[in-house]
Amino acid sequence: MHAGPPARAGSEPATMPAPQGGLPAAARVGQARPVPATAGRPRLSWGQRVLVAVLGVLIVAVQVMIVRAYRDLGSTIRSSDTTTLVLTDLHNAHREAFKLELSVDRLQLPDGLGQIQLRRVLLGRWLEVTPAASDDPGLHQNLAKIGGELAVFDAEFARLPANPTTAQLVRARPGLQRRANAVEALLKQTYGQAEIRLRGAVQQTLHARQGFQRLLIGTSGLTLAVAVALSLSLRRRASRAFAGAYARVVAEVNERRLAEQALRASEQRFRALVHQASDVFTVLDASGHIRYQSPAIEPVLGYPADELPGSRMDTLLDPDDQQAFGDLLVKSLRRPSASVVGELRLRPHANPQTSRRFEMTITNLLHDPTVAGLVLNYRDITERARHQEQLTQQAFQDPLTGLANRARLTQRLDVALGQRGASVGLLFVDLDGFKQVNDTLGHDAGDELLRQVGDRFAGCLRDGDTLARIGGDEFIALLPNATADDAAMVAQRLNACLAAPFLLSNRTVTVGASIGVATGAAGQSTPEELLRQADAAMYRAKATAPVTTTR
Repeated sequence: MHAGPPARAGSEPATMPAPQGGLPAAARVGQARPVPATAGRPRLSWGQRVLVAVLGVLIVAVQVMIVRAYRDLGSTIRSSDTTTLVLTDLHNAHREAFKLELSVDRLQLPDGLGQIQLRRVLLGRWLEVTPAASDDPGLHQNLAKIGGELAVFDAEFARLPANPTTAQLVRARPGLQRRANAVEALLKQTYGQAEIRLRGAVQQTLHARQGFQRLLIGTSGLTLAVAVALSLSLRRRASRAFAGAYARVVAEVNERRLAEQALRASEQRFRALVHQASDVFTVLDASGHIRYQSPAIEPVLGYPADELPGSRMDTLLDPDDQQAFGDLLVKSLRRPSASVVGELRLRPHANPQTSRRFEMTITNLLHDPTVAGLVLNYRDITERARHQEQLTQQAFQDPLTGLANRARLTQRLDVALGQRGASVGLLFVDLDGFKQVNDTLGHDAGDELLRQVGDRFAGCLRDGDTLARIGGDEFIALLPNATADDAAMVAQRLNACLAAPFLLSNRTVTVGASIGVATGAAGQSTPEELLRQADAAMYRAKATAPVTTTR
C-alpha cells in the first residue's frame, strides 16, 4: 500500500513557509550588525563658546540701544519742536519790535513821550518771550536785572505829570532814553546769549544723537562681524564633523558590506552542510506545523522537502508515538533555549506500515527572532537499535532456547529480593536422562529436546515468573512474591508438563526432571545463597528421578 504525502493543514497555515531553493530565517547563522546612528551634535570649542557669549551680549546691547534710540528720538523731536516754536516767537517779537521802532522813527512824535512809551511796550514784550528760550540760571539773573531796570524806568516815567512841560520833558527824556537803551542793549545781549545757548543745546543733542547712532551702527557691525566669525567657525567645524561622519559612514558601510558578504558565504556554507547532512532538520511553529524542512528527509523517508511546509509533523509519526511526540513538544515549550531528546518512530513515504526509529532532539528557539520556531534534529537509528537489541539478546538470552540466561536471571533475582516484605521462590530443574538422548540420537536431537522443554515450562509458569536456562539441561524458574506452597505447586505443574512424550527425529522420548525448591525472604536471603539452596534441593531430588526412555 502506497501512502501519499501528508495532507497540508488547512485551518492552521504556516506563519512563514520556507522559500523555494533557500533557507528561511530560522536557518540563518548570523545577521549583519546595523549601522549605528551617528553621534549627536558636536560640542563647541572654547573659542566658539566665547564667540557665542560675546554675540549674546552684543545682541542684548543692541536691543537696549534700539529701545533707548526710540525713546531719545521722541525726546529729541519734542525738544526740536519746542526750540523751533521759541525761536519763531523770538524772531517774530524781534521783527515786530524792529517794525515798531521803524514806525516810531517815521512818526517823529513832537514831544518824544509816545516814542518812549512805545519802546517800553516793546521792551516788555521782548522780556516776556525771552525767558521761554532757555532754562539757564545766569539768563534768569539777567532777566531779573532787566526787570529791575524796567521797574526803575516805569517809576521815573510815572513821576512825570500827566501833562509835562517842555522843560520837564527835556530833563526826563535823556534819562529815560538812556535807561531804555541800556535795557534794550541788555535784552539784546541776553537774547543773543539765550539763542546761542539754545542752539548749542540743540546742536549738542543732535551731536549726541549722531554719536549714539554711530555707536549703535558700530555695535551692530561688531555684532554682525562676531556672528559672521561664529558662523564661519561653526561651518568649518560642521564641515570637519561632516567629513568625520561621512568617513565613519563609509567605514560602517564597508564593514556592513563585508559582514553581509561573510553572512552570505556563511549561509551558503550552512545551506551546503544542511543539504548534504545525513541528519534531518525541521523547523516547527508553536502549534506543530512545519515551517522549514531540510532536503535530507528525501533520501531518509522519501518525502519531497518542498511539499512538507504547512503540514503537521505528527502526520509523519507512527500512530503509537504521536502522544510521546506531543509530550516532547510540551516539555520543550516549557524550557526555552533548552533541548529535549527522545526516540520516536516515523513512517516512510513509500511504506507507511514499516516505521523506522529516529533519535530526535527538539530545541526551543521561539524567542530567537532569527529562527522563531522549534528546531527538530533527528537521525535514523533503526539499524543501531536492531544491533543493540541483538546485543541485548546475546547478553541476556539463551541463544538456543531464547529464554533468559544466567545474567538475566541474576539481575531479576536481585530485583525480586530487593522488594521489602516479599518472599521469593526458586525452582532448580535438571532433566533426567538428557545425556542418554544426546548419546543415542545426537546433539541436534538433544538441542531440540531442550527447546521443546523450554516451551512447555514457559507455558506452565505464572505471569511475572522468569524461566532461564543456565547451561546444559539445567533450568531455573524464578517465582517473585511466592510462598513455599506456591513454589511446590509450580514444581508439580512443571513435572506434569513433562509427562507427554517428545518427538525427536521420528522417535518418541519421555524424560523426567529433578526439581529443587528453595524459598527466601527479601532482605534476609542473597541471590547466591538462594541459588545454592535450590541446587542442593535438586541434587536431593535427583536420586529419585525416573529413567528416560526413547523409542
